[in-house]
Amino acid sequence: DLDGFISVVSSIFASIPYDDGMRLNEGSFHTLFYLMVSAGGLPARSQVLNYSGRIDMVLEMRDKVYIFEFKCNQSAEVALNQIKERGYHRQYQHSGKSVYLIGVNFDYKKRNIDEYEYIKII
Repeated sequence: DLDGFISVVSSIFASIPYDDGMRLNEGSFHTLFYLMVSAGGLPARSQVLNYSGRIDMVLEMRDKVYIFEFKCNQSAEVALNQIKERGYHRQYQHSGKSVYLIGVNFDYKKRNIDEYEYIKII
């Protein structure tokens, strides 16, 4: 349930106290997202290098692969398009697993996930 998962992650971000001195950037959101997923016991890998770039995060389950691209103050569409254009999914297309591409955009002012989009390609 990807929608439920994103909802839980958004709730966790919403519970983080605001601090005027805290400087958030894409790396901050990415790290927090990765820590939440990993602490939840999921097999997350961050900054996965491949032939065309660096995938922000991959969750490879027994029967599914989730490929995440994170952006800040841009759009989920931009993130999703980067995954497609750089072919981050190609190494998984013959794995026999369902493959999901997920673009997530964080908003600095909201200090949370602003929007996300996903598609199942296999």
